[in-house]
Parts: sequence; C-alpha cells; structure tokens
Amino acid sequence: MRPTKLLKTGDMCPCCGQPITTTRPDVLYLLSWINEARRLPGSISELCQVMSDFNEGGGKREA
Repeated sequence: MRPTKLLKTGDMCPCCGQPITTTRPDVLYLLSWINEARRLPGSISELCQVMSDFNEGGGKREA
C-alpha cells in the first residue's frame, strides 16, 4: 500500500510547512505517510456525518 501522493523534493513539508530539501527516498516516503495521515480527521468526520444522516433517515439513502 502506498500513500495517495508521494511527496518529492521541493514539496511543502507536512510537519513544518517549509519546502522539503531531502532527496532520501525513505524520508520522502515517511513524510508522504505523515501528509496522508493529516487528511484523515476530516475524512473521518465526513464519514461520521454521512453515517449519522443515514441513521436519522431510518437507514434509507437519500435519492
């Protein structure tokens, strides 16, 4: 499994917001996973909202 977007030298660091200067593949891969994980809370809250809407509607999808 791979992160959705592999970061590269020059991309913004997910930790500090500065451009990434390293060219080490292992560090870029780790930063890519950190970047991926930062997006999860929003995705999880969106999923919870969809599930809540689904349950409030008696388990029926809106058309």
